[in-house]
Amino acid sequence: NCLTLRSQPGYNIWRFRVGDDTVKIRASGSFMSDSGNSLVIGARNAMGLIMLPEWLVLPALASGDLVEVLPTFSTELNRLSLFAVHPYQRFVPPKVKTFVDFLMARFNKHYDWALSK
Repeated sequence: NCLTLRSQPGYNIWRFRVGDDTVKIRASGSFMSDSGNSLVIGARNAMGLIMLPEWLVLPALASGDLVEVLPTFSTELNRLSLFAVHPYQRFVPPKVKTFVDFLMARFNKHYDWALSK
């Protein structure tokens, strides 16, 4: 039983690296949510398996509430986007632009989410 994200079409195709190949599996199960945290809670309550970014499951793994399954397979999580949203204005205040620039530099495509422990 797989616990899956409802909000991301195509995200429920779980990808596993096997050597140089990628194996794709359509995940399905009895529980879907728009919240990764809800999926972690469901997995903690033995409702099923989850595949989520490491930064989201690290606390539950560290506490022993969750255990990694299939540790010999590496996964290929779909890229998730991070959005900075602010009210539209012709002139973006310098502090907003500075903050957005900081986010873009900090969370670039090479950012290691495991550092967010």
